Amino acid sequence: MEIKEGHIILTKQEHEQLLQTIATLEATIKVQQENINKQQETINKQQEIIGKQEIRIKELEFKIKELEGRLHQNSSNSHKPPSSDGLKKVIKNNRVPTNRKSGGQKGHEGKTLKMVEHPDKIILHSVKGICDCGKDLEEAEVLRIERRQVFDLPKKLCEVTEHQIEVKRCECGRIHRGECELRGNTQYGDTMKGLVVYLIQQKMSYEQVQQFMEEVMGLPLGGGTIEAANKECYERLEESERQIKEGLLGSKVIHCDETGIRCANKTQWVHVTCNERFTYYFLHLKRGKEAMDEIGILPRYKGNCVHDRWSSYERYECEHSYCNVHLLRELRFVEEEIGRKWAKEMKRVLLLGWYMKKRNWLSGKAIDSLMRRYEKVVEKGIEEERRYDSAIEGIKKRGRKKKGKSVRLLEVFIRDREKVMRFIHNKDTPFDNNIAERDLRMVKLKQKVSGCFRTVQGGNIFCRIRSYISSARKQGYSVLDSIVRALKGEPVTLFQPC
Repeated sequence: MEIKEGHIILTKQEHEQLLQTIATLEATIKVQQENINKQQETINKQQEIIGKQEIRIKELEFKIKELEGRLHQNSSNSHKPPSSDGLKKVIKNNRVPTNRKSGGQKGHEGKTLKMVEHPDKIILHSVKGICDCGKDLEEAEVLRIERRQVFDLPKKLCEVTEHQIEVKRCECGRIHRGECELRGNTQYGDTMKGLVVYLIQQKMSYEQVQQFMEEVMGLPLGGGTIEAANKECYERLEESERQIKEGLLGSKVIHCDETGIRCANKTQWVHVTCNERFTYYFLHLKRGKEAMDEIGILPRYKGNCVHDRWSSYERYECEHSYCNVHLLRELRFVEEEIGRKWAKEMKRVLLLGWYMKKRNWLSGKAIDSLMRRYEKVVEKGIEEERRYDSAIEGIKKRGRKKKGKSVRLLEVFIRDREKVMRFIHNKDTPFDNNIAERDLRMVKLKQKVSGCFRTVQGGNIFCRIRSYISSARKQGYSVLDSIVRALKGEPVTLFQPC
């Protein structure tokens, strides 16, 4: 290699070596570039996988939180019944704390034992003896009589009436007997049978009723007698059952609910349709529309039906109102377990509406203001759910994406705002479905005592008699007297069509 006038002169061999070196470098650079490209592809794939994993982790965290929330569901924040709470006492509720002391409040109507004007028995405690002055007190002037009354049971609760039937022989030889409807030598009267039916309806078992009758009344009582008394009462209440259904059909508002119970070794359903004056129970194998069609009230009803959003009720053409107590429980769950702020604000709106309705403050302006606040909460809920939902938008799956509990609940407030807030627009519409809940509680108490109905007929007997005495109590009749009248074939009139 020589340098002349600033130029490098290479020999042929050196030139070939240089070209070979350049070729080697280019090959090395090409290989390194290919390696870099492969590494970049690997990095891109890894970043894509990491991105999917992040989305998947967020989706799984969302599902885990929702599943953990299910473990925290109880009767205070869901549709679960109180019996499912077990031994753990749930004390949470939606009541607003007040400064009032516990116990009866000032001005409330109390109940106390009052003296009667005409007692059954009077015992006079006269003044006897001699005064310090030496005069006999029996001859002293009576200034006044102070009264003390004791209310107690008589020693003998059972009254036995003997019917003596004359038997005469005519001169012609024919035998004649006095007229008497009684056939057996001994039998229980209507009042005694009415008491037996009453005790059974008070959730006592057959064994408990038998023990009560023997210890308190001194009378032996067989299980067949109890069953016969209930069946007799059931058969004589067919017309009363029709009156109850007609009364419900003619009312502005009815409440509906249902509960499961074991009957004839199967899970069956006791449906209740009720209001402030009437209660109707019906036992059926199904929970949904098939049973409701057989009951025959909702297919003909045109008023306002209050229920807990069970889908079968929605299939009828009457007006519908939702139980807001159920909604408050679900809002509590969404707030505490899922962490949605809109749920807390919606609770405040519903409770404010309930308070304003209770105080008769629902004027036109108040209703408009409350509905504007309702709509603002819905808008906030939509924005909040979109923020949480954006974390799982990147996951593409076949079929429709499953919605979370908070989204499904928010859709209820968007889609069914009229059914949720009907209680502020219609003075006859209540805030909740508590009437039906209270009426069904009697069925659950019966289940706790007896465990089940052994036969469908036994379940039907209980439901018809329970419908009658619940309606009678709501209308101010004495329950025992109503049962006795039913056994005599003269049940109280529960509904008189116009």
